[in-house]
Amino acid sequence: MDGLLRVVSILSIPMFFLLLANGWNGLRAVLNYTGVSKRRSEDISHKGISPSSTLESVVDSLISLGFTRLGETLTYLPLMSLGGITRLFLDENGTTCADVVEVGDVDAKPTLAFWTTFDDAATVETGYPTGEHIDTPDLRSHTVPSDVKDAYQHHLQQVADFGTHHGAPIQFKNMDDYLRQAAIYREHHARRKLRRLFLDNLVNVVSCIYTLGASIAVAVSMRHNEAFTIQLLWDKLLRLTVLLTPAVVITFIVSQASVWMGRKSPEE
Repeated sequence: MDGLLRVVSILSIPMFFLLLANGWNGLRAVLNYTGVSKRRSEDISHKGISPSSTLESVVDSLISLGFTRLGETLTYLPLMSLGGITRLFLDENGTTCADVVEVGDVDAKPTLAFWTTFDDAATVETGYPTGEHIDTPDLRSHTVPSDVKDAYQHHLQQVADFGTHHGAPIQFKNMDDYLRQAAIYREHHARRKLRRLFLDNLVNVVSCIYTLGASIAVAVSMRHNEAFTIQLLWDKLLRLTVLLTPAVVITFIVSQASVWMGRKSPEE
């Protein structure tokens, strides 16, 4: 076997662990989706945890728009000790809440979601810089990736439009109001909101199962040979690379498509 084929054969090893890791993360996300309506959030506002430096620009933008701190929550997720801190800010009217979540990647922007809800549980939400594109009679979820101000202005426009059908929005006065409305939102809308991410991660889980099956099949096939040789190992690794390549390609395409869909503006 020449050098190029050996390099291709060795690729099966990082491909295997990559697909395995994606599958594990996908399984956690799928379990989060199935239990999202019963997800628990704890009020930790009394702890006074200061925001990290990565949140400064978003927090400053919210303050410049008239938002004030409401509090913080800690969300518990399956297979994880916790889901992270969500920082809550309220606009001057008390009808639009801004949820700011710090993502794990230090180089990534924190995610922000404006949301306003009505007495009949209808909800308008606007994400920045990522989110969804959902337009149903009781849920309007858009994404504005340009900046915080544009996202808020778009949100107010959608709230005004929704108000013609659902009346005046509910006013948040304290953390109890927030936790109560957040529970109603999860019950009515959370699964629909997370459907894209669920399907994305389901592909990762299926690819992981396929990877394990292909790897076991290749390992079993080695036992049918009379004698083990280094050449046999190279041949089997090459075979595994060929088998895993479609899974890598499919998960990459699905992942990139999901990222693109999550960053589309309402006009696209």
